Amino acid sequence: MFLFVVLYVNISYGVLSSPFLIVRKIFKGINFGFLMENENLYETTKFFFTQKRIVHITKHNSSFCNGLIKELRSEFLILVDEKLGEIPVFFSEIYKIEPRLPKKSENGIPKS
Repeated sequence: MFLFVVLYVNISYGVLSSPFLIVRKIFKGINFGFLMENENLYETTKFFFTQKRIVHITKHNSSFCNGLIKELRSEFLILVDEKLGEIPVFFSEIYKIEPRLPKKSENGIPKS
């Protein structure tokens, strides 16, 4: 019933969305299967830590930070952020972690 109402409201305002996108918007903030995602997140973070890779971390509140992982614990990591210095980042805050792309100069060529 609720899904029908949301779909009807979106169609009536001229925005035609598929039911999948509507359900995705509804449940975007809910983290199902947190433990499994947390284990995968820990393993990915451990890989970046051992490889000494600069990472880009996106948090659940849409903020982000870039830096090198200095220390890895079971509940959080210590990140040497490029702007803020050493900061703790809890795994429960992390939405996505990935290697940071190299910065581009003005002519589009990556800086070394």
